[in-house]
Amino acid sequence: VRVENGYLQNILAIITRAPAPEAKNHGAKMLEHLSLRPRNRLPLSRDPLMVQVVQLAQSSSTSLYIRKTLSVALANLALHEFQLFSPISDQEKADLVEVHQRLSQLGVPSLWDNLLHDPLLARQIFKRAIHNTAGTLVQHGPAQPSPGAIPTQDMALLHKYAQTMQHEEQWTLVRWKNSFVNSGLALYLHTSIGGAMWGFFENVRQQGITGAEGKRVPFQWQRVVWRKVAMASLRTSLVTGLIPIYFVGLCVSLYNHFNKQVDGGERRFYFTFGTAMSLLPWYYLLPVVERFSPYWIGGHVVGFMSFFTWMRLTEHDMFKIDRTLLMHDAKRRREADGQSR
Repeated sequence: VRVENGYLQNILAIITRAPAPEAKNHGAKMLEHLSLRPRNRLPLSRDPLMVQVVQLAQSSSTSLYIRKTLSVALANLALHEFQLFSPISDQEKADLVEVHQRLSQLGVPSLWDNLLHDPLLARQIFKRAIHNTAGTLVQHGPAQPSPGAIPTQDMALLHKYAQTMQHEEQWTLVRWKNSFVNSGLALYLHTSIGGAMWGFFENVRQQGITGAEGKRVPFQWQRVVWRKVAMASLRTSLVTGLIPIYFVGLCVSLYNHFNKQVDGGERRFYFTFGTAMSLLPWYYLLPVVERFSPYWIGGHVVGFMSFFTWMRLTEHDMFKIDRTLLMHDAKRRREADGQSR
């Protein structure tokens, strides 16, 4: 959806005037979806009504869900997510610089920083957005964005993050780690390592308990052939790394890329039918994969368990559910209704 004149005004009218809380929440979600499209980045950031969006996100009287959703929408404007088939262009880079300047002038970095200190509203996307905005300050110098147009608090905050980024850039491992995590490759690393571990231990177990005639016997280390163990570990690691790259990285990226270009009707039918039929060859390919790496399913389980455990320990945004915010908002409305009576 492309942002046209009056879109933001209508969305703000829904958020501020709709009688039902659910309608207000949907209005905020509409803005979040609009902010995900790169072509909407400049029109939204240039719209004078963005001042009201920031004020709503800052106000303690606004519901928690709407504050979070509007703040995420603002963060989406400041970020460029990696896309395999839509690499960032020079024009988009220039647009991001202007967006960062506009958001800084509106005091958005301070908004994100305050939300990071709120246990209910804290999201990692806010920290990434501040880093990106501070990165503009580092790359383009203090003259752009202009210090005079940015509130003092926000300029100090951007300088703080910029200094932290410059310090981290001096450490190669930290720089690699940040690039690796931000690129979305962590999933494939976890599944690949999980596959290697599962292939190693499972092959050792299978060899140790298999007798000369293929019968199950008590485990003995003497039966283990380490060359076979290494081969099983390597094969399982390759399969558990490549299959997510194919399905999650390639297929999902292709689907999202072409899904945005297909409207309803006949074209939608052919697109959906073709997508479903593209899975048919795997009916014949999976037995081949099974013979090449018989432990690949267990390797995927271990890899995904490792990945989601890592996401949980790092407090990834995926584990921050909106239901908690909606419950707090509902409780606050009931308390307000009780006091009014």
